[in-house]
Amino acid sequence: MTDQGVYNTQENNETGMLVGENNLAPFVNNENRHNERRRWGFNKRRRPHLTPEQVRRENLISRVAINMSIVFSFFVSTTVMIAIGIFYWEISIVCALVVYPLYIVVTVSYNRCVFEKSKLYVPLDHHVEGEPLCDVCNCTKPERAHHCSKCGRCVLKLDHHCPFVGSCIGYGNQKFFYLTLMYCFILMVCNIIISFVSITLFTIYFIQTKEINYFCICYIPTFVNFIFSMAFLAPSTPMLFQQTFRIMANISGIEKKQLQDQLRNIKDIQQTKYFLGYSRNMRSVFGNNWLLAILPVYTTLGDGMNYDFNTTQLNPI
Repeated sequence: MTDQGVYNTQENNETGMLVGENNLAPFVNNENRHNERRRWGFNKRRRPHLTPEQVRRENLISRVAINMSIVFSFFVSTTVMIAIGIFYWEISIVCALVVYPLYIVVTVSYNRCVFEKSKLYVPLDHHVEGEPLCDVCNCTKPERAHHCSKCGRCVLKLDHHCPFVGSCIGYGNQKFFYLTLMYCFILMVCNIIISFVSITLFTIYFIQTKEINYFCICYIPTFVNFIFSMAFLAPSTPMLFQQTFRIMANISGIEKKQLQDQLRNIKDIQQTKYFLGYSRNMRSVFGNNWLLAILPVYTTLGDGMNYDFNTTQLNPI
């Protein structure tokens, strides 16, 4: 049926008249507004929790807060290393050579995860026969794609919506999300170790010299660094292990929920539809070059719309 045929069969709710060719514009505008409301989670039965503007504002606040936290942690760590350098400059240089590259790669990975949009969403003009239609985006959904009401878009290989990123985690940015978690974990562990080492060194020095002039500049930043690192480490560690499992199993968060009752052990995971072996599963996200795999550059294989299947099992889950 043509668009004109669809419009000519619609009844105007206000006038009770059939909508003709000369009155298509108001109907199209109303339909667009209706789709826009549905895309962002508006429902006739209940009022939405957040409007699109509030969602964008929340996302912006999350991104600014995370970046500012990284900057704050950087300055605190620098203060600790300066304090160490007052007494043991060799140790301070070694700490700086370890920690500073980690801060750089964490910052780059996080912001690449935030701003990688080109390969994250399903194009609105995507229409392939045989694929399910998203009645919100008015496009067909490729394999493993799902609609996110918070983003207002269909996401390729949707894993979950992350409030810390202010965006969905899916095909286009899962690698950057994982690198952010991995390097954040390593960085915070290094900061905690540096905190313990510095406290030990400061204590030994003060016991030997009886000097307390540098007490504040040494101990206070060290304790702040330790507490801040623990605050980052606590949420990032379980998320890192969770993402490690999902990448190695080649399963998204939504797919895992759908198969929750069927995934009881490792053998069940190996029978899932997209399980290709642990090595191939990891290469599908990180690429074939293992040097580039650990850097925040795009190396994910495929196009996000077509996936290989598990052919080793007769009846994959």
